[in-house]
Amino acid sequence: MKFPWHPSMDGTANDIQAIDYLHYEGIGFPPCGIGGATLVAAEVIRRAARIEWVRAHDGELYLADADPSYVVICPRSRVEEIQLAGIPQFGRFAHFAVRAAIDCYGWLADADGALRRFILELDDGDVESLCRRLNEIRGQNGIEELA
Repeated sequence: MKFPWHPSMDGTANDIQAIDYLHYEGIGFPPCGIGGATLVAAEVIRRAARIEWVRAHDGELYLADADPSYVVICPRSRVEEIQLAGIPQFGRFAHFAVRAAIDCYGWLADADGALRRFILELDDGDVESLCRRLNEIRGQNGIEELA
């Protein structure tokens, strides 16, 4: 496959951008398909949010923080929602990642700002005002606000 850049598949936002490029251009994924691409994107979220993989009783993989969990994300279901909706046309995996990261940001510690930088890197919208609002939510949930 030819990319206009060299994706490193190193667990960073670059991985999600590479997956979105393959999806949008219709180049196709490796044999893992959409399911495998979802797991790659979810692993990027896991690293950025510092949460863990959890296997449910039915075998489904989730991302969750410590027990008790404030944040639980089912990557497969979230990507399926976006696929069925058909929007956005480009950047569906980035859309999934940003939405999941925003859910995490409202509840989890982000002392070094890695999660916030991850959101800003993937989203070209007005995330600054969103981050201000999420800080308000953090305060309401008894979690220290972030700079």
